[in-house]
Amino acid sequence: VRSLAWDRLLLTWSPGFDGGLPTRLLVLGRGWNSTAGRVSSFELSANISLGRLELGQLHPDTTYSISVTPVNELGKGPAYEGVGAPLVATTAHLRLPAVDQPRWDRESAVLRFLPGAGDCDADSDECYCARLQASEDGGDTWNLVQSCSPLAKPGEETQLRLGSATQIYRVSLCLKVRPDVCGSPHTTYA
Repeated sequence: VRSLAWDRLLLTWSPGFDGGLPTRLLVLGRGWNSTAGRVSSFELSANISLGRLELGQLHPDTTYSISVTPVNELGKGPAYEGVGAPLVATTAHLRLPAVDQPRWDRESAVLRFLPGAGDCDADSDECYCARLQASEDGGDTWNLVQSCSPLAKPGEETQLRLGSATQIYRVSLCLKVRPDVCGSPHTTYA
């Protein structure tokens, strides 16, 4: 297993004798994404004779534990998890911008900030969006308020209107094409 990019891994193997029955591989992966604060997992099927499988739509900086099980018309074989240990691979790093200079305006119930610089080739407003979460219990649990709000033009201040001034908010910048991939959140008190 090797990392191809921040969202892709490549699993390769040497095709062997399948016993005369068409065989496929069931590939299961599970990893903890600390930035997103949740488990990232996948389940894929591959033709055993191909010798490779690209695993995509993954999260950056995430270590995945991968098991591979051969399956044919007789059923499933034992899972191959490496020699005495699971196959482990980590996706590459993706530098996502942070929220810069956040300010809460109590009178207008608006959170203002500048988007930081990231690994995007285009302007930040074309690549990134803002995710806003709120907590009513001091930050133990977070509810999604806005999943992918547009950003202002580069160098301009982004403004997010908030519904209540009695909560804790956190805002992070995410990829527009993958709003589930976000940078570290900045927490602010309303």
